[in-house]
Amino acid sequence: MQAHGYATYYNEDEVFNGAITTRLKGFCKPPMDHYILPLWYAALERYATTYERMVSGVSYIKGHCLGSEAIYNVSLNSFKSFVQAYPKKLKFGFHMNSDFCHHEDFNFISLVEDDLLSFLKYFNNEGILNNTILILFGDHGLRYGFVRSTVLGRMEERLPFLSMTLPPWFEKTYPELYQNFKKNTEVLTTPFDLHATFQHMLSYPQKPQGLPHGQSLFTDIGWRTCKQAGIPFHFCPCVDWKEVQVSFYYYLTTTRGNH
Repeated sequence: MQAHGYATYYNEDEVFNGAITTRLKGFCKPPMDHYILPLWYAALERYATTYERMVSGVSYIKGHCLGSEAIYNVSLNSFKSFVQAYPKKLKFGFHMNSDFCHHEDFNFISLVEDDLLSFLKYFNNEGILNNTILILFGDHGLRYGFVRSTVLGRMEERLPFLSMTLPPWFEKTYPELYQNFKKNTEVLTTPFDLHATFQHMLSYPQKPQGLPHGQSLFTDIGWRTCKQAGIPFHFCPCVDWKEVQVSFYYYLTTTRGNH
């Protein structure tokens, strides 16, 4: 993105559980213009004791606040500041909020709803969405606690949320790309495809070449298997149900218990 003239931004509000900090150390020389991780290292140094950091392995800031400000709002305001700083320049930002949804009861995420709505309304009210592709995504759904033992929990681990908002003029200007995009909401897709989509944006009207995995969401992906999509077996959401004799299963469980 930088090579194509974009200002770039990267932020994850957890120090040790991020995409590039889980068992890794981040970047010595960050390959983006705005790299927010040093802020969270400093905050952890300030708001967690040495014992918590080194012995207990605490990777989040106790209380989920910096001073009187919720951590997720510090993150959201940081990204808003990035957008405001480059009113006339191409921008690409990758922003992950993790703090509010990893360490509490899963209902804790509901506390964020109003502030997240205000954040999204800002982009709409300021006209930013007129020339922006806005993507909301998760790296996975709810995958721990009692829900994980259910069929829904199995799907949650394998089917992360993905939402893409295109500028209102996109459908009329690029009808073929838009129709392909709509078709692909009904087929098996992966984060590899999202990466391919970014590559397609940069290479358009040519399609991206030489990608080991993934196909642009603006192309007609069509039907494919998990293996063809590059999805490991464990994360394949396809389920092949087989009927079993309930009475036979009941007999096995009760006799085993009696024994």
